[in-house]
Amino acid sequence: MFKEKTLAKYYSKTPTYFVERTVYDNFLLDKAISSGATFIQNETVKKVDLDSNALFTSKGNKIISKYIVGADGANSIVRKEFENNGIICKDIWRNSLGITLEISIDKKKLPIEKNIICLYFGYIKNGYAWIFPNMDKSIIGIGGLLKDINNDNINDMFIDFLISLGFDKKTIDSFIKKIRGHPIPFGNYIEKPIYKKTILIGDAAGFVNPITGEGIYYAHKSAEIAANAILKDYINQGKLEEDYINNLNLFLLPELFNSKKSRNLYFKIFNNYYLAKIASFYMFKNTKYY
Repeated sequence: MFKEKTLAKYYSKTPTYFVERTVYDNFLLDKAISSGATFIQNETVKKVDLDSNALFTSKGNKIISKYIVGADGANSIVRKEFENNGIICKDIWRNSLGITLEISIDKKKLPIEKNIICLYFGYIKNGYAWIFPNMDKSIIGIGGLLKDINNDNINDMFIDFLISLGFDKKTIDSFIKKIRGHPIPFGNYIEKPIYKKTILIGDAAGFVNPITGEGIYYAHKSAEIAANAILKDYINQGKLEEDYINNLNLFLLPELFNSKKSRNLYFKIFNNYYLAKIASFYMFKNTKYY
């Protein structure tokens, strides 16, 4: 969609799955525990010593490990230690940081089609808005490159989007308190996310697609690559940094590089209705509709 105008519709036999993150994350946690991991609750990491592999927690505890894996998201405490130690550049990270706003609402309250994925352009420069339907509710959001928003208020952009969907003012006012904001990496992936025995993966390393903002696949893939590198290093059959970086360059970083390279052109096209209509025609002209 370009605002309220349809660009293309695509129906496929291949299903798209949505998950409730609390349920999905808990599933992964249970898998880790059943595999022998120790889960420490109600305690957070406050500081990391990258040279001694020590973690210092909110309860004053010190935990030392042979390896540290920073899988703690866009606001990663572990990555911030990389910044504090001059291993990576804080300004480069912030320059390509994205922001998203989302609400979750009962599908019955949606004034439009309730069971299709909708992507909307024209509301934000380098980004897009969306509706993702789940089983009994829908996720409505907007997101884009933070530096391009400048003095514009992303809350106002989101409200304009909600109005265009057909929500009345009273309903929108009730949404305001429910809006959740999230920082996301949006092209600021780290090409060397490792120092000694500490590895960054997923959002903590900026492994998020610079066009779509999708990060779950990259989180899983970088975790797999990191795990294999650690296992080889642990049994003295590999070199941790070399194995991790080589496989990132082989299986993950090229896709992020190419997406970032084409991002500005992509959003320039899709934020112009006529260019977007032409692009959509060529993108979907050979598509079979089901």
